[in-house]
Amino acid sequence: MDEARLELVGEELAYWGGDGSERWRVAIAEILMVAEFVSTSGALGEDYFLEFGVVRDGEAAFLECVVPTGAEKVLEELAGRLGGRMRLKLFDEVKFQSRVVWPAELEGQPVFVVLDEDGRSQMKWMLWGKKARWHVSPKLVEWMKRRWDLSGMETG
Repeated sequence: MDEARLELVGEELAYWGGDGSERWRVAIAEILMVAEFVSTSGALGEDYFLEFGVVRDGEAAFLECVVPTGAEKVLEELAGRLGGRMRLKLFDEVKFQSRVVWPAELEGQPVFVVLDEDGRSQMKWMLWGKKARWHVSPKLVEWMKRRWDLSGMETG
């Protein structure tokens, strides 16, 4: 089995999974946000991810990848093209967290909130065993709507 990889290919960012197959490719110009998050799967599976918020044909989407070896170097080069810097900080975390890495105006803001079916936080979900759903942070949704006229985008 190959190792997952993230690469800049010309004016695109591409991700290949651990099986060597290309999972996605996006034009650098379509990237509006870069984030990192840690899930709670821990030893049960991969738990550290990158999220790329993109806009294609007026539609917002998230492209996800496991943080592969060498990602910091690729993000450094990507930051040079997009302007600014990108620093990963959640690699040692073991509980659910998410944060924007780029753009600077949102750096450190949470990307996702996790609520159970009654609107409780993730911790109560874990304690009570309720079904949980991830939501894009309302603050991030509002920022994306203002910046890219995504009036139809919802948080749930």
